[in-house]
Amino acid sequence: MYVVHRYNSLYTKNSGGLKEHWRKDLLCHRKYFFPAMTFHNGRKIYCTNGLFRETNAFHSILTSNLVLSVLEKKYKDEPTVVYKDGIKEWKDEQKGFHRTNGPAIMYPNGEEEYWVNGKRHRENGPAVIYPNGDCEYWDHGKRHRKNGPAVIIGNKQYWFKRGKFIKKV
Repeated sequence: MYVVHRYNSLYTKNSGGLKEHWRKDLLCHRKYFFPAMTFHNGRKIYCTNGLFRETNAFHSILTSNLVLSVLEKKYKDEPTVVYKDGIKEWKDEQKGFHRTNGPAIMYPNGEEEYWVNGKRHRENGPAVIYPNGDCEYWDHGKRHRKNGPAVIIGNKQYWFKRGKFIKKV
């Protein structure tokens, strides 16, 4: 095992199960959205000042077969996580999925989901848009649309008010 000082953090490389371990003042630490601990099996743990950065809203351990990269967010509008299959997610540590100026989840097939403060929500349009044109309207985590159907699937329309089903047309 050897220790190298980098970027005001200690970087430890170990030949056991732990591949990399970043520390600051002897606490598990790495800035931004980079893993503080990486294991040989691909498991990653994200910490800042000895605390897991993620809350119960998302996992603090991500497996390498799912995650392509956890990006350092230089710009406010970059995704937090990009998966190998092309899924992009915008998350806030305290709120869960969150993005105010676009979809919080984007799938490679074109599906988009709008989330604000950990709840599906969009003010002026559908919160879920499917590649085939189907859509769902959500308001603060509940299916809802004031003047129209909240769910449109093909030629079928489903009306909801504050999460409660009203009628099918």
